[in-house]
Amino acid sequence: YIEAKRKDKAIEVLDKARQFAETLDTVQKETFLSQISQGFMKAGSIDLADRTLDLVHDKYEIANALVGYADEYKEKGEDDDAFEALDEAYQILKSQKDTETRNSKAKFNLLGLIAIRFANFGNLEKAVEIANENPFDEIRNNSLTQIAVICETKGNDELAHQALNDIGDDSEKTLALIALSDVKRKGEQNENALKLLNEAYFQ
Repeated sequence: YIEAKRKDKAIEVLDKARQFAETLDTVQKETFLSQISQGFMKAGSIDLADRTLDLVHDKYEIANALVGYADEYKEKGEDDDAFEALDEAYQILKSQKDTETRNSKAKFNLLGLIAIRFANFGNLEKAVEIANENPFDEIRNNSLTQIAVICETKGNDELAHQALNDIGDDSEKTLALIALSDVKRKGEQNENALKLLNEAYFQ
C-alpha cells in the first residue's frame, strides 16, 4: 500500500497488525511491534509510530526501529532528525546490559549498521569511533571496510586510511584496499588506484 501511495490503507492495515501483536505472548511480540512502528513511520504517521514504539521494551528492538526512522528522515531530506534518531538508537543500544541481551550477535550487527549509517549520513569520525567499539572482529572489520569506502567516496583519504589501519585482519585489509582502489579508478585517479593495488598486493 505504501509503494502504491495508499498510505491511508497502509495505516489501516498496520493498526490491525498492532492490535493483533499486542495480544501475543511470545518473544516475537516486540519484534513485530518494532516493525509495525517502522511501517507507521514510512506511511507518514510519526504519532502512531511513536505510540507503537512506546509499547516496546527491548532496547535492541527500539534501537532497530530508530535506525529505520533515521533512514526515513534521511530519505525525506530531514538530516537533523535523521542524525538525532540515529544517535538515539546508538545510545539506547549501548545502554543495553548483557543481562538484557537475547542475541549478542544481532546486537553487534546492529551496532555495525549504525556505524555505517553515520558514515552514509556524513559523520565519518563518529562512524569510525563506533565501528571500533564492536567486540566482534568480523563485524568490526566489515564495518570499517564499508566506512573506509564511504570516506574515500566522500574524498576523505585521511579517515579512509584510519579506518583501513584499524582493520585487524590482513585478508580483510587487502579486500578493503582493493575496494578503495576501485573508488579511485571510478574517479579516474588511475595512479592512486594503482598505488592502492600495489599496497594490497604486498599486504
